[in-house]
Amino acid sequence: MSTQPTADRTDYEDPRITRSRALIMDAAARVFLQRGYPGTSVDDIAAEAGVSKRTVYNVFDDKEQLFRAIIGRAIATAERFSLEFASTTAEADDVEAALIALARELAASVLGGRVVPLRRLLIGEASRFPEFAADYYERAPGRVMAAV
Repeated sequence: MSTQPTADRTDYEDPRITRSRALIMDAAARVFLQRGYPGTSVDDIAAEAGVSKRTVYNVFDDKEQLFRAIIGRAIATAERFSLEFASTTAEADDVEAALIALARELAASVLGGRVVPLRRLLIGEASRFPEFAADYYERAPGRVMAAV
């Protein structure tokens, strides 16, 4: 890891780790969605990502941390949308048109991607990760509903 300072950070992540993390997270999301949390092993994720099991463990401590990273990424995406939603509608001259445009965008992103399957996965694992389910609700659909 390089230690060159920047305005934002004092360290850089090795680009190979960044690339491996992205491959592993995308593969893990696919496998978790296919097999669920209990039915997924780190071996399955490594095979799907095309990396060694050791590489997975070099990037993530364990399967739970990886699951949390995937759901955390989904929460962050939903949270960004909800904040943008609130900001856009608050500044709109034509609130009705802004709401219609944002509703279409929300429907396309929720129904066309991994949002619904990941939400179902999290709901299915809510007893294992209750604080994560509550955090997701508060930061994603809860904020959208509050903004509306």
